[in-house]
Amino acid sequence: MQYYNDNKLYKFLRNSYKFKFSPINVWELIYGDRNSNPKLLVLVAGIHKSDINKGLSYILNKGSYARLNYLSKQSGLPFICIAFEVDVEMIDKVYFVEQGGEFRNLTLNELKERFQTYGLPIKNSLTQKYLNDRTSSAYHKWQRNNLGNEITVSDIDLWIVDLKYNIPIAILEIKRSKIPLNFWKPFKDDYPNFKLISNLCNISNIKFKIVYYHMKKYMKEHTKDRPENISRIKVFSVNVKKGQLIISSGKIISLSDFIISEGWVIDE
Repeated sequence: MQYYNDNKLYKFLRNSYKFKFSPINVWELIYGDRNSNPKLLVLVAGIHKSDINKGLSYILNKGSYARLNYLSKQSGLPFICIAFEVDVEMIDKVYFVEQGGEFRNLTLNELKERFQTYGLPIKNSLTQKYLNDRTSSAYHKWQRNNLGNEITVSDIDLWIVDLKYNIPIAILEIKRSKIPLNFWKPFKDDYPNFKLISNLCNISNIKFKIVYYHMKKYMKEHTKDRPENISRIKVFSVNVKKGQLIISSGKIISLSDFIISEGWVIDE
């Protein structure tokens, strides 16, 4: 089963050396407290029960692992990997590894206890089994139901990588909707997540940007076809200073400038 949500920008950047994103059934997650202070980096991957060893080895040798590992070293935050089986109806355990260790089995209750050791305010409840289905993975259901609402969780949509040193230099949050570029601005409901990512980027010495492009209304009823226009992209610089989230007014650039230029990445 696959939980990957594709978009036109991902498709365009799929073979890029400069822009990177996680592959199918892999999530790069940042966990923080209710004040959006980052506490933990987590790589979550769905693997197939028929070839567990290959799946676990695959996780540790992919770019997603290397990028999060780099942020861990830069920021001093702990970094863990969690794998769960996607081709079973129900899970009651995961495969877990910390930096420098080996994968081992944890029950879902044991996993929750591990999260508490990283300084996250976790809800106190008993965890049982969780179902995989086409709308959401068992792991993400477990996260929503058992980690509580005292934490902030963000996933990393897109990275910019330095081509010479092959290290991350920026994290990009992708947004798209039917609102025209000139009028769209980041929603305040997303501010805790933006603040979490920005705090991580600040202590890791990399940039954080929000990128937005236009997606038209549904062309026909009862269809999922919504044409996406990536010819122009609106870029917002994001930072946290003295605890306050600061977001620029946004700058519209062409797709070619987005791909080639470094100026919009450096701009504050």
